[in-house]
Amino acid sequence: MSKPEDRTPQPAYERQPAHERDTASFTEPSTWLRLCPLGNWPDPVLGEAEAHLARPEVVTALANHDAARTYPESVIADLHHCGIHTVFTEEERATAYHLCRLNAASARAGGSLAISLGVNALALLPIYIAGTPAQRDRAYSIVRSGEPAALVLTEWEHGSDLVRIETRAERREGGFRLRGEKHLINGGRRARLLVTLARTEESGDRAGPFALAGGLSVFLVERDDTVQSPTTRTTLPAPAADISDVRFNDTLLDEEALLGAPGEGLSVIQRALTLSRGGIASLSAGAATAARDLAWTYAARRRIYDAPLHDLGAIRDHLLEVAALDAATSALAVKTAAAMNALGQRAGYFTATAKLACSVMAEEAVDEGRQVLGARALLEGRAFTRLSRDVLLYGVFDGTRHVMLEHLQGYLRQMPAPDRGESADTLAQVRELYGAPLRPLPAMSHSRRRAVVPPLARHARALSRLPGDVDLDPLADVADAVVELSGELGPRGRWAQDQGRRFALARVAARLEALVALAELGDLRRRDALGAAPMAAPLPFGEAFLQYALSSGALSCAARLRRLQLSTDIRPAADLDRAERAAAREREAARARLHPAIGRALGAMGAEGASTDEANG
Repeated sequence: MSKPEDRTPQPAYERQPAHERDTASFTEPSTWLRLCPLGNWPDPVLGEAEAHLARPEVVTALANHDAARTYPESVIADLHHCGIHTVFTEEERATAYHLCRLNAASARAGGSLAISLGVNALALLPIYIAGTPAQRDRAYSIVRSGEPAALVLTEWEHGSDLVRIETRAERREGGFRLRGEKHLINGGRRARLLVTLARTEESGDRAGPFALAGGLSVFLVERDDTVQSPTTRTTLPAPAADISDVRFNDTLLDEEALLGAPGEGLSVIQRALTLSRGGIASLSAGAATAARDLAWTYAARRRIYDAPLHDLGAIRDHLLEVAALDAATSALAVKTAAAMNALGQRAGYFTATAKLACSVMAEEAVDEGRQVLGARALLEGRAFTRLSRDVLLYGVFDGTRHVMLEHLQGYLRQMPAPDRGESADTLAQVRELYGAPLRPLPAMSHSRRRAVVPPLARHARALSRLPGDVDLDPLADVADAVVELSGELGPRGRWAQDQGRRFALARVAARLEALVALAELGDLRRRDALGAAPMAAPLPFGEAFLQYALSSGALSCAARLRRLQLSTDIRPAADLDRAERAAAREREAARARLHPAIGRALGAMGAEGASTDEANG
């Protein structure tokens, strides 16, 4: 008797002929790793994990999991065997650099994998901050066993308004009784350890809109029969991830389940999110690098009108822009990892800036790449289509853009006016960031001191005076204009009245911080002067590319400021006309040098790809 025919649908990705799959080689170092101030950083666990994710069969497996919306359990298990759990559980290795490098590498491979791995770091952050040694040991043992942890915060009715949550932990003899339901939880169905925010009191000591904040506490909940996940949510990005609801049905907790002191839950979660936002920036960096990889690989292999696609000048412009956005996104994400490592909780300005700017630039990078692929970027089952969905997640994860802008507009008002003297004190502060030794996050998470807010305009000017390979005066002029315009809006009463303009200025300031980071880490002479180790691998096309990326970014920021200036009738002392003219000259000179270089590089890539395809049949 013959076996019945298997009618199980084949995943969309697997149905495509090999030569039509828009894959790219992920064997080259990521842009994040190229720019990392630690230089050639041979971490054995992360190196093995990155090599594993570059294997063709793993790339295919992740694509098939996304197509079928099935959790990438086998890939995560393989990474566990590589030792990836030690990045979360060995305190000397649980550093901002380790966690952010893992985020960049996993997001480069796929969003579903990235957030399925990153959920462990997110859940452990409150334990790093407020956990006792016994609580840490218990949590580490669970993660080391291969079972994930999850951070359980949000409820459908209240979204990001955590002070309104209704899940309750009621006092009982010997502990607490937990009741309520949480929604849209990453890892909600699979996680064994649930780090849960719950209400323990009706109100706290504060009055006003945050009166309820003092009644929140955090609990370490190990899943048992009273914990259910009634609904798994279907999401546009990261379709293979476990996004589920969690219901607590009179779950009994002992006193040791309380993390920190009663009523301090919101403070613990806010401090955890301050750090997690830096990790989200590195997820965005991984996505931007994937957009560059896929767009450049496609342009190298695709022919149109009997000529290479990259012979078209417009295509080369899109390729330049996606590479420039990738470099700026990775630079800011890396600098933020350095700030987290050096400053701990005091890095809030850097993490909010990077969370905002990196997610925006990653989306822009994907859009530039989409122009290269054309209609193929819209076909279901292709790598670029998955990337286009995944990148949307990072702008809302761990705080929406409006939340970040509210933080940043406050920081912007703290910045001093531009200094046109010879002050260079900001350079010493940056040297301290890049020169700090690796510091475990558990040892860095307790500080509640005020955030460090670097003076954007003064630092950009000091950096421009530092000998380097690229002229930074246009960038410094634009930074001057941002700070001056911010200062002028206050006395005229427009700062308090117009949230839209405050947010628009904050967006420009965040983008400028990315360009400043790229100048620090991408300019070889300035990088050396600031104490960063030599690059693990150079940026493609060297100084000409850096000149293009910085001048193109400065032009974009100047254009946004010009619109603000016209709408407010405020003319800052900084000469935007001069900055725009200089940046335009620099950009066009670099573009003229890079166009033929792109043709040569992609011609070689295309020939190599054709040989590989032929060898593989």
